[in-house]
Amino acid sequence: MIAIQTQLQSKRIVNAKNIAEKHNVSTRTVFRDIQTLEKSGIPVVTKVGKGYSVMEAYN
Repeated sequence: MIAIQTQLQSKRIVNAKNIAEKHNVSTRTVFRDIQTLEKSGIPVVTKVGKGYSVMEAYN
């Protein structure tokens, strides 16, 4: 999850497929990990149909 958080912070918007391919996991795992990051207080921004990022002020 730390690697996913780092990836989200380093780019504007990243989609679940790209995250899954980079970390060799399923997109379902990415969705669960994104939810876990949100529950832990990381301000993940979801752009429907585009992907995810971390709120700019959080970086």
